[in-house]
Amino acid sequence: MRLRNSDRYPHHRLLSNSMRAAALPLMLIVGVALAGEDRTHDPLGHETIAAMHQVLIENGKCGSRNDCTVKQYVFFASSSSGLDFEVYGVTEKAIVPRLIAILSLQDQKLPIRTKLVAKFIQMQRKPI
Repeated sequence: MRLRNSDRYPHHRLLSNSMRAAALPLMLIVGVALAGEDRTHDPLGHETIAAMHQVLIENGKCGSRNDCTVKQYVFFASSSSGLDFEVYGVTEKAIVPRLIAILSLQDQKLPIRTKLVAKFIQMQRKPI
């Protein structure tokens, strides 16, 4: 008597061929996502964003932290090499030096051989 593949390998009955074909790329994406980025400096990044939002609120650019987030003024990315910030649409002479001062202070909190990079972009960020 000859066994069918589904009898030899009962787990194959769970997924059809098309479902197995679709599952492989998904597993690869999940695997890459789990490997992920280095989030070592995330707490410092969030602390910096909060301080920058406070300056924006005090100067009337936004009404609350949530409003600042919605208006997409400041973003950061954390990596093993440090923190990268992007500031969009903030050109006021009363605000920019204060944001730079916050970034400078936070840069001193990073470990040796890590860096804080900030880009000030004159235009508003385009929504995704």
